[in-house]
Amino acid sequence: MRYFNLLAMDKKQIIGFVLIALILVANYFFMKPEIEAQQELAQVEQAEAEKPEAKEKPEEAPAEVEVLSDSLRNDRLYKEFGVFANAMTGVDKESVLENDMLKVTFASKGGVPSKVELKGFKSWDGAPLMLMNGKNSTFSYKVKTYKGFVDLADLYYEPVQSGGNLTMRATLEPGKYVEQQYRLGEDGHTVENTFNLVGLDNYIEGENLRAVWADKLLRAEENMVGRGGERGYTTINYYSADGDFDYLSINVDSEKSEKLEGSYKWFSFKQRFFVSALIAEKSVKNLEVESIVHEKDTVHVNNMTAAFDIPLADLKGGNKNFSYYFGPNNYQIIKKVTPGFEDNVDLGWPIIAWFNKFLVVPSFNFLQKYISNYGIIILLLVLFVKLILSPLSYKSYLSMAKMRVLKPEIDKIKEEVGDDQTQVQMKQMELYRQVGVNPLSGCVPMLLQMPILFALFRFFPNSIELRQQSFLWAHDLSSYDVLLSLPFDVPFLGSHISGFCVLMTASTMAYTWSNNQMTTVEGPMKTMQYIMPLMFFFMLNSFSAGLTYYYFLSNLVTLGQQQVIKKFVDEDKVRKKLEENKKNSGNKKKSSFQQRLDAAMKASQEAQRKKKK
Repeated sequence: MRYFNLLAMDKKQIIGFVLIALILVANYFFMKPEIEAQQELAQVEQAEAEKPEAKEKPEEAPAEVEVLSDSLRNDRLYKEFGVFANAMTGVDKESVLENDMLKVTFASKGGVPSKVELKGFKSWDGAPLMLMNGKNSTFSYKVKTYKGFVDLADLYYEPVQSGGNLTMRATLEPGKYVEQQYRLGEDGHTVENTFNLVGLDNYIEGENLRAVWADKLLRAEENMVGRGGERGYTTINYYSADGDFDYLSINVDSEKSEKLEGSYKWFSFKQRFFVSALIAEKSVKNLEVESIVHEKDTVHVNNMTAAFDIPLADLKGGNKNFSYYFGPNNYQIIKKVTPGFEDNVDLGWPIIAWFNKFLVVPSFNFLQKYISNYGIIILLLVLFVKLILSPLSYKSYLSMAKMRVLKPEIDKIKEEVGDDQTQVQMKQMELYRQVGVNPLSGCVPMLLQMPILFALFRFFPNSIELRQQSFLWAHDLSSYDVLLSLPFDVPFLGSHISGFCVLMTASTMAYTWSNNQMTTVEGPMKTMQYIMPLMFFFMLNSFSAGLTYYYFLSNLVTLGQQQVIKKFVDEDKVRKKLEENKKNSGNKKKSSFQQRLDAAMKASQEAQRKKKK
């Protein structure tokens, strides 16, 4: 019995010791963070006390600034950011401004736009079209303080929404705050911003705020790479305070950057059909732009950055500082935003842009008011343009008819003269002078039509109205149509065959053959006329289906015009007229141009004779 009582006592003692040990271990782990924090705080205070500058310059911080928090974390923030420390912590919340066209979400951290959705548009995959998704775009607003540089986009702002206005305020101390106010503009696509610094004159040094906007442009189109792809239309545009428009050269496979001097009214990150831009109320300075493309990135079209200076004087007084534009790159919309902003739509060189602005765009917009099918609109546009150009087409056909009537006589000259091309040309020019025919008269009408052809070449790929509009087998007239998919990639062609491009090429061949029946062109030039359509097939196979469809219809209408004009041009009457001119040519004096041309031809002939000797 004594043995078992002693054994039982030992067990109780063991259990007691174990419990005491567990209590001691638990107490150590629970108390360790507090002990370490106290030790760390003591070390920081001792280190600060030992710094000579801390004793020599206690007045470096303004006298009214005091450490407002007892926590170690806030103490550290204060030492790094000074008065701005009180807004360096917080909870990130979202606020929204929206209308029928735009939905903009703002983050309380930074007080900046974080998400932008364009209503009424869809991305290439059917998802809502986002210019910002909360991850792809960042802002930075750095100011210099007595503590160093502070990024105002790192502050936490308290949102207050009233009607269509949103106020984001980062309170630092009573009477000292950073505030951003936002409201949607009347045009529906602009977001007006008022940036206001209040009570911070003694805390911020220098003359400018350095702002940086970095944006990884989100893919919006199905065709992103290659000829005619979205990446090939993406760039950074900018407009100076002097009214000069320029852009960063298109960058599809590398890195581009530019440092710009002077003042600028606006800059934009331009995608093919959409624009994100900053428009200054006055101007920004020292603009630096950069564009970087990562070829393997199929989510982002381009990585773009714009850095610029905003005068601090412009950020006081509560006046509007700048606006953002988030919207479609639609000429009818953006031309009303701000001076020069319409240049975001690339309508071509000045003379070509003139045709687009005052002929093609108004005609297209008029037709789409009454017709919803864009295939029909393009057909009517072809008929309208051809009607305007019909006098030139008539003159061109008449000139070719005259050349056709003269073909037997030209062939006779070639037989008589032989291989002496200079003599052949002189005889031909003499014949043309006698009958009153200008061999260039058939080319002039075609040259006069070229600006319109080039204008349409610019208009269709940049026309957002055609985006995601289907017609026949083409599901998107702004992109290429696919009649046949290839299992391999053909150089300069791609991995597909465009149906409208095939029709365009075939109709161009037919038009070329028809013209050759009425002209005297022979030899390499005649062969070249058939090679050109094949070259354009390779060039335009990946371009907008709306463009190749237009060219196809244009060729068909031109062939039809020729058949109609042919009924009104009697070649027998033309021949008689030419014969009469030839009979009366003896009384005509050669023009000064003809005299100089004859002299040049004779000089060339004489030079060839000397070479033969």
